[in-house]
Amino acid sequence: MRNNKGAAMLYVLLVSLVIFILGGTILATGLGETRFAVRTENKAKAYYIARGGAAAAAEWVADPAQTRDEIKTLITNNKTNSDTWTSFADGQFKVSFPNDNYLTPQVKSIGEYANVQQTVRVNLQKIYLFDAAVTVKEMLFFENNSNVYGQVARLPGAEVTAKNGTDPNLHISEPPILDVDHPYDSPPDPNLPVATIPWGTGNISIVPEDGYLNKEFLSPINMSNGSINIDIGDSGDIAYLQLHEFNANNVVINVEGAGSLFLYVDNIDFKGNLYSEDTVQTMLVVNDEGNLNFQTGSSTFQASIYGLNADMTIKANFASVGAIVARNLNIESGGNITYDSKYGKIEPEDMGYPSFGYHKVSWND
Repeated sequence: MRNNKGAAMLYVLLVSLVIFILGGTILATGLGETRFAVRTENKAKAYYIARGGAAAAAEWVADPAQTRDEIKTLITNNKTNSDTWTSFADGQFKVSFPNDNYLTPQVKSIGEYANVQQTVRVNLQKIYLFDAAVTVKEMLFFENNSNVYGQVARLPGAEVTAKNGTDPNLHISEPPILDVDHPYDSPPDPNLPVATIPWGTGNISIVPEDGYLNKEFLSPINMSNGSINIDIGDSGDIAYLQLHEFNANNVVINVEGAGSLFLYVDNIDFKGNLYSEDTVQTMLVVNDEGNLNFQTGSSTFQASIYGLNADMTIKANFASVGAIVARNLNIESGGNITYDSKYGKIEPEDMGYPSFGYHKVSWND
């Protein structure tokens, strides 16, 4: 009996010891889970504080009210995170711009809550003068077998239609049609001096300082079966050429150098080709109430085209490579427009317009 009582007492003691050990283990596990939960919550709060800081900085940069020089100064002065914190939602954040390219800036934001830090980045992209393959002010009309390879945008009140009432999206490689409200305006007058030499005949070669570039030619220019080779030099600056009436039949234009060429016309009737070197951005500017007619022919025009208050027609087998802004644009059977950002990367400020702002391209958490 005494042995049974002793065994029972030993059993009770063993059970008590197990309960004590298990209780301690359970208590320790509970405290660990609590600490984990608190830290997870603090990380989440730090993340949203960082995201709030990134969003605020990105909104400031994206606001078209900020000038190009202001954006450049902001990025230059804030390449690394400073020691200055901004209080936000019971925590704090600090912002930097580690990518010093103002065209594609990155906002880096570090958020902190209860000594826990999280980092968020947002990538921005400057909105160029040509943000779509085609942008129209009043009307874009498609005939059969005509296409836009890229996006189509319309300003307020503009229409996009197709022959026989068919769906215009069938002619667009990247539907749907975008609605935009960029502050486009009439092309500014470049105020060029009048040329003192006549336009040549046959094959023409234009180089800096020869009397052609940065000049205005008043007389109508008619060319047939010739070429125009334009070297704008290697300065990286913008070169100008203003031709009021330009009629070209089977003419090849080659543009080379480094920088941009802005070719101004009132009216242009063109059959031929225009080729731009990779180091050149060429833009054809059609003045207000002007007309552009790209005639039938297996041709390529590698340039952006800007004519907010001009009417344009691209006929069969003519391929425009770049981007177009027009009042009215008819693309007739077989005509094609292919967006190429290389020719569309003209900054609005280079035309004398205010900034169009920035797109928020992606978030990196």
